[in-house]
Amino acid sequence: MSYRSLTILIVLMAVIMAGMFEPLSAGQGQRIPSVGSPTVRRSGANAAGDSTSVIAGQALNSDRTPLAFARVRLRNLDSGAVIEKTASDHLGEFSFLVVSRGNYVAELFDDTDRVVAVGEALTVEPGQTVGTLILLPARLPSFGALFGNSAGAIMSAAAGAGITAVTATGQPLSPEQ
Repeated sequence: MSYRSLTILIVLMAVIMAGMFEPLSAGQGQRIPSVGSPTVRRSGANAAGDSTSVIAGQALNSDRTPLAFARVRLRNLDSGAVIEKTASDHLGEFSFLVVSRGNYVAELFDDTDRVVAVGEALTVEPGQTVGTLILLPARLPSFGALFGNSAGAIMSAAAGAGITAVTATGQPLSPEQ
């Protein structure tokens, strides 16, 4: 392979790789972060040209694939009030318009209004576009699921071995009152 062919191949690979990790577009030159960078802030007027702030983000599964049509709400951390609710699109993207400065957090919630994941706390100033990611945690089996039927299994095994009763022997470790 010639030096020129190798150079072209490297440039093509770089372009392809850059496309794979390109941050999602938030509209008119504004960008929200890729998976590697949790928060991006832009000062000054936003894409709309006014002092309204934009919080844009993406909801991701635990394997970092987009979480399509997830329920997302924006909470003001200063007052504790829910400001707005929305749903992510098919790419897991969502956005909120914010008219006042403050501290906010985006939350994923289920159909019973229970919070299942939270983004990082964001401080928003007028005119900023702020990006956030919400990563749904991996589901681990509960201890009840792991050990919930173990008492029944132990009793069945003991009965199968002919053990029908157990009597404690020896001195108790703690004094009786």
